[in-house]
Amino acid sequence: MIRNSLLLLFALLLASVAHAQHKKPVKPHAPVRPDPKYAVYCPAEFPGGKAALKRFIDTTFNYPEAAKEANIQGRVVTRFDIDENGKVAGMKILRSIGGGCEEEAKRVVDRIPLWQPATYNNMPVTSKYTLVVTFKLE
Repeated sequence: MIRNSLLLLFALLLASVAHAQHKKPVKPHAPVRPDPKYAVYCPAEFPGGKAALKRFIDTTFNYPEAAKEANIQGRVVTRFDIDENGKVAGMKILRSIGGGCEEEAKRVVDRIPLWQPATYNNMPVTSKYTLVVTFKLE
């Protein structure tokens, strides 16, 4: 009886070892897409930050004569793309006040140097930026 039990135990052990030796083929994994919950997005940034952007606008900006004569003041809202290389493109005027102010805002935006582009999971991506140019007579 003990001998039969040992033989049965040995047979079960041998069967389990033989089964463990059988390897299933490994399927190649599909590329892992980042989970949007854990994705890291960093917005585009002007070299030196917002203070440097303000200084750039202040030094590049010229109040249009027509706007001065008509006492036009207010804000021109622009939006543009910053591509993967940091270049500004596709500028649009979202809000205008007339008097040549939108042309001056466009001229200033066209002269903006390269930005640090936005990144998504450490890869540069195109992003949009809204810039408000304030026209105020002193």
